[in-house]
Formats: sequence, structure tokens, C-alpha cells
Amino acid sequence: MRGQYVFNPPYLLLVISLTLVSAVGFIVAYLSAKSYLATGSLALLLLSMAFVVQSVVPIGSGWASTFSPSATVAMAALGLLVGSVVQLFAAIQASFRSVPIGSEHRKARLTIVCFIAVLLSLIIVFLPFSSGFPSLFVNAAGVTMINQVIYAVAIGVFLIGSFLFMRLYSRSKSSTLYWYSLALLLWGIGTFGVAWQLRFSDVVAWTGRLGWYVGSLYYLIALRSAPKETN
Repeated sequence: MRGQYVFNPPYLLLVISLTLVSAVGFIVAYLSAKSYLATGSLALLLLSMAFVVQSVVPIGSGWASTFSPSATVAMAALGLLVGSVVQLFAAIQASFRSVPIGSEHRKARLTIVCFIAVLLSLIIVFLPFSSGFPSLFVNAAGVTMINQVIYAVAIGVFLIGSFLFMRLYSRSKSSTLYWYSLALLLWGIGTFGVAWQLRFSDVVAWTGRLGWYVGSLYYLIALRSAPKETN
């Protein structure tokens, strides 16, 4: 029965968030940034921003999981929404194959984008603790209507992004696009699973998180080959 089995040892979610999400995310952000500096691709610049957000926020949500399930779920939902939207912009940008950004100010642009990403991440981490912020999760009742809307939008954005990258893969047969589209698909499926959790860290939630963790590894596989395949 949904919500019947809960598995939430102290600090487990924090450790997993640091190792399987944040650490991998920072590596992918670095690879995206490195490829952007070499190519000037706006899509790669946006991916750098997305993965900074998807690396910093899990640190905050993992920390909050030790004392506030509601804040943890809220951070995860908001981080997913921001990260998925930025990745969708990257998918649209890649689909249109626009002219690369000039090389004269690439480092400055990357610095600004990373600063904005960190600032957004910190806002997401501390926002659930502000007075007046609505509860997005109630233990034994599940996610609230507001959170359901956030998750629904994030799922839709992940799936659209996956479709756009898979369409690009069908044309180019690039392994980068193949693995990346699968990663987005897994994150969309994982988000759907987490949205159905009834109790914090129940079996359904861990099933969804598993999709995130495997998807993170797919991100890493995809971006490792990006410098070799991007002209």
C-alpha cells in the first residue's frame, strides 16, 4: 500500500544527494562549461546554469531532510522546476542551431550565468523557511495541490526536453544527444514517482529518486562525449 513502507535512516538522503546528484551535477556543469568555452554554444551555457542549480539545491534538500520533510520536498520541487525549464531552453536553442556566441566575452558570460544559478539556488534553499511560505508536503497526506502543479509542470518540461533532444539524435545519431534525452526522460519519470509519495521517503518516493540517480549518471555519460562531438 502506498505510504505504508518508509525507509529514512538518518543522513542517508543527505549522503546520496551529495554523491549521486550534487557531485555528478557539478561534474556535468564543469563539462558543459568547458565545452561552452570551446564552442560558444548557448545551449551548453544554459546547461551549465541548469546543472549548477541541480547541484546546489540537492545539498540544501539533503540537509533539510534531517529535520524538515516539508522543506525538503519544497526545495526539490522548486529546484526541479527551475532546472527543467533552463534545460528546455537549452533544448530549444539546440533545435534551432543558432550561431555560437562570440569568443571575446565567453568567460565573463559563464561567470555571470553561474553566479545567477547559485543565487537562484540559494533562494530556493531558504525560501521554504520564510514566513508565509505555503506547505508543499504533509506527511501521511502527500504533496499539496501547489506542489502537484509544480511537479506536473516539471514533468511536462522534462518530457518535452527529452523529445526535442531525441529528435535531434534521430538526425545526427550523436551519442551525447541519445544519453541526454534518456536522462531527461528518467528525471521526468522519477519526478512523477516522487510526486506520488504519501509519507516522506516511502517506497514510492525512493522509486522516483532511483530514476533521478540513474538519470544523473546518464547526464554524466552524455556530457563526457560532448567536447568530442561538438564542432
